[in-house]
Amino acid sequence: MSLCRSKAGESSCCGRARPPLPTDLPWLIDPVRQVHIRQDVDGRALVGGFLGKDETVDPSAFDHDADPDWIATVLEQTAQNFGIEIDRSSVIDSWAGLYPSTPDQHPIIDRTDADLRRCRRVRRPRTDARSGCRTARRGVDTGWPDQLP
Repeated sequence: MSLCRSKAGESSCCGRARPPLPTDLPWLIDPVRQVHIRQDVDGRALVGGFLGKDETVDPSAFDHDADPDWIATVLEQTAQNFGIEIDRSSVIDSWAGLYPSTPDQHPIIDRTDADLRRCRRVRRPRTDARSGCRTARRGVDTGWPDQLP
């Protein structure tokens, strides 16, 4: 039996800041408000943060799209905390993820029985160091092909 409880966790969105972000902008993190922003190689603003509810969810039924209310809130927090405006209409993509944790709320930092079951379900019996599933061919599959860009 796995001690894993997946919890709603980090979400991210990608958009274009107006004016564009400076090319030398460091990764800005506000640990108190739990938001962060950085620039990707294409000049887009990657915004992320927790800002959610700490709740147990069923990983197989979890919606990996960021909640629209979360997007509005994190963009507002980014403007307030860092002075960087990103219009909601410029958001290109969004993502939401889960944190696996033990019943007493400690993070799981190793593979779990659930990881192994998932790998077996997709016919990849072993896991790699990134908690993905190793394929029979060369290379590594993250185990979430429907979530890849």
